[in-house]
Amino acid sequence: MCGIFFCYTKDTKIIEKYKNNKEILISEIMSRGPDHLGEVIDKNILAAHTLLSITGYKEQPVQNDRYITLFNGEIYNDYMGYNEKYSDTEFLQNFIDKKGLQNFDELEGEYAIVVYDKKENSITLATDTFNTKPLYYQITESAILIATFEEIVKKFELGNSPIRRVPVNKIITFDLKDLTVKSFKEIFQFDFGKQNKNSFEDWNIALEKSILRRTQNTKHPLFLPLSSGHDSGLIASEMLRLDIPFRAYCFFEGEDQKTLQDRIRVLSKKGVPVNVLEPSDHEIERSKLDLLANVEMIEFKNNLTPTKTFPITDFRLIDGTLCANILCKAARQAGELIGLFGNGGDEIYSDFYYPPPSNNGWSNVAGDWYSQVGPWPNFQGGWNEIFLKASDRICSHNSVEGRFPLLDRWVVQEFLYLHPRLKSINYKAPLTNKLIENNFPLFNGKFGFSGIKRKQKNQL
Repeated sequence: MCGIFFCYTKDTKIIEKYKNNKEILISEIMSRGPDHLGEVIDKNILAAHTLLSITGYKEQPVQNDRYITLFNGEIYNDYMGYNEKYSDTEFLQNFIDKKGLQNFDELEGEYAIVVYDKKENSITLATDTFNTKPLYYQITESAILIATFEEIVKKFELGNSPIRRVPVNKIITFDLKDLTVKSFKEIFQFDFGKQNKNSFEDWNIALEKSILRRTQNTKHPLFLPLSSGHDSGLIASEMLRLDIPFRAYCFFEGEDQKTLQDRIRVLSKKGVPVNVLEPSDHEIERSKLDLLANVEMIEFKNNLTPTKTFPITDFRLIDGTLCANILCKAARQAGELIGLFGNGGDEIYSDFYYPPPSNNGWSNVAGDWYSQVGPWPNFQGGWNEIFLKASDRICSHNSVEGRFPLLDRWVVQEFLYLHPRLKSINYKAPLTNKLIENNFPLFNGKFGFSGIKRKQKNQL
């Protein structure tokens, strides 16, 4: 979890504006990287990076004779080899030096990357398979601005040209001579056509690898938001099976309490600490005021399902967000800086199609995996994009890093390989199968995370 700002400009007033007002202009990424602010400032180039040291300690921007690199997130390719002197940042820089900027399909991770190529006078932007880390840009006749958050770009007031988010799973290179697109391509291509695997075995193997990549050889303790649902339950059960230390945080409100109590008993018997959070009305109100004052609004409204949305669309006012903020604050205070989140569980493995008779209208697949031969709207966009934005914002605000094992590209690909009959055999079929295999308490239903006792909960 880090913050990125980059500017190439023919108008040096932009760089002077940054120098004179940096605390205000990039304030949104300071909590994202409280450990260090690194800068490279030249006549036409400005690169700034705020560091949250998660893997090793490597200050950015990283610069050599050819490249200036800014990186946010985690690269897992050599995760067992990382240490205080060699981290994923060094791995990435070595990778770029050796293979250039057109082989990012080989990178395993959750990332946003910006690379300035001095030799080619170009800037390259790249995002991971599901765009778990945000990156925005704006181009005018004389400048290109790039930042982790859209509001940072807005503050420079460069006119009415559109501010765009770097598309999911894409690598874009801009020629800085005339500020035009030099190349644009997809990084990783999912195979939707091969659906012939009749066993969950390969999916289980991919899941284990995903969990290990995100939990091994870490310099900070791990935490897990635990509910009675499939997604967090699966992650907890795998970490328990693999003997990975972590702390779980949970709220009883809005959950199937028997399932959650059973899970707490299983974890406690194995020595896993579980913090049950019961926020007072005062703590809830304080969380709301904190978010309203310090975090930009994300609209919980999906144009792909315009007739079915949250009754409250400002994510900062939704019960689950208020409680997620409280949870992440508790983890940060305990020194647990790496959280494993269940994003993707609904969007990929069920597309929000819940056990009959419940279907809340968000699903495009609607349980019909036989006719699904390509990405559905919530696969990389839709609610997947919206909820990832929300998770990233809450983690960023509290200076913790979110990791998403269910969105590992190989876990997702192995799900796509499953025969449609196997995809449909149970609700979130591979997750249900693995929870049963792990003998972990299972609730075959769905509640929207809320955590707060209300007369009318803001549920899915």
